[in-house]
Amino acid sequence: MNSDVIRVCVVDDHEIVREGLRSILEKDPKVLVVAEAANGRDALALARAGRGDVMLLDIDMPGMDGLEVARFLQEERLSCKVVFLTMLSDPEVFNRALDLGVMGYVLKGSAASDISRAIDSVHRGSRFISSDLSELMLSMISDDDDSEKPKKRPGLHLLTEVEWRVLRLIAASCTSNDIADQLMLGRRTIDSHRANICAKLGLKGSHILLKYALENRSKLM
Repeated sequence: MNSDVIRVCVVDDHEIVREGLRSILEKDPKVLVVAEAANGRDALALARAGRGDVMLLDIDMPGMDGLEVARFLQEERLSCKVVFLTMLSDPEVFNRALDLGVMGYVLKGSAASDISRAIDSVHRGSRFISSDLSELMLSMISDDDDSEKPKKRPGLHLLTEVEWRVLRLIAASCTSNDIADQLMLGRRTIDSHRANICAKLGLKGSHILLKYALENRSKLM
């Protein structure tokens, strides 16, 4: 097998959906669907057996849902990366996915155009969020206290050159590991920069720096 090919497991409790996803992915020469599962328990077994590089995982499944599978993958430090493919556009669900380290989140309505790019991005260690989810990100922000909304931040002028570069890379959907590699710095150093940026901008709350960066991407890039 070509080592450059991305091995993908497709997990959805509807056979017709799995067939549709397989049909889309078979057109991509960089992707090989190596296994399918109809429930979370079988999906977890595939990951534990090292069957795939990336798991295309439905969230809403009976028994063990996608969020629970992702939790086990995180706790057990399994190497299989996750792209959530779902009909759900609930801010709370999306926030939980971020907490679980899920790097890809694609709505089923945009699967045909986004799914191959999502798999490639996540496999390379970069985050992928469908453009359809921009309104969802804004709704997450709107639930925060007014003082925590990512409007104009007086502390922007306090950012150092490196902090600006970190913030721009976050806006480009880079993970902390991506940023560390690009800036040739340690992961702990990047985490310190992120904390300093939040402190200077007065940002508080779960994933608020990511929300701020995404909302202001056009101004930061």
